[in-house]
Amino acid sequence: MVDHPRLYWNNGCAPATEWICFTPLKIPKDKSWTAKEDARYISPMAGLPDYKHTIGIAREWHFLTIPFFVLNGVIFIVLLFYTNQWKRLVPVSWKIIPDSWNVFVHYATFNLPVEPNGFYHFNALQQISYFGVVFILAPLAMLTGMAMSTAIENRFHWYPKLFGNRQSARSIHFMVMFAYVIFIIMHVALIAVTGLVRNMNHIVLGTDNTNSFSGLYIGIGIIVATIFFCILAH
Repeated sequence: MVDHPRLYWNNGCAPATEWICFTPLKIPKDKSWTAKEDARYISPMAGLPDYKHTIGIAREWHFLTIPFFVLNGVIFIVLLFYTNQWKRLVPVSWKIIPDSWNVFVHYATFNLPVEPNGFYHFNALQQISYFGVVFILAPLAMLTGMAMSTAIENRFHWYPKLFGNRQSARSIHFMVMFAYVIFIIMHVALIAVTGLVRNMNHIVLGTDNTNSFSGLYIGIGIIVATIFFCILAH
């Protein structure tokens, strides 16, 4: 995204045909213009590629995380249905739509609804959000990522056309990433507001304990370690 901060719905990527851009630069009409000249520079602490704009290495880093993402997802889905925990995530009635809207209105107006015990039951908005992340965003991220591959397009010409073309897949891939960011911000904020210590015990330890800070401390430790290794890797 940093090396070519423009998104398209067409495969030609002609100047001024992008639907959104993240650069104030205008492509000149009186001389040739390359992607290197269009690139934006950010700190390597914030994203890839780094100052040298080594897009090949950036892709290597990106794809190094994918096997863990897929493996984690496969294990999660298998255990979800093996243990019948899918009932917590998969809506079984259209009533979830008005119920989730009512919960959203409470949150949006800063009036917290009466929360069920999240250790045993999610509210309607939680359920529909988690369902969307697990069963819609995750598959879309993987499928559109594959559609962006030139190797896959060369071998399977029909595949990128499922999303329109490679550039359409890139646009959808970006919107999925943006949806993930919004979800994470809102999710973390609500975890803190609705009972940080208890919720962290739910998430990290799988216990419904309001007195122990173990889940919070371990969770913070994991976040700090992740940040440290990202800095070390970059």
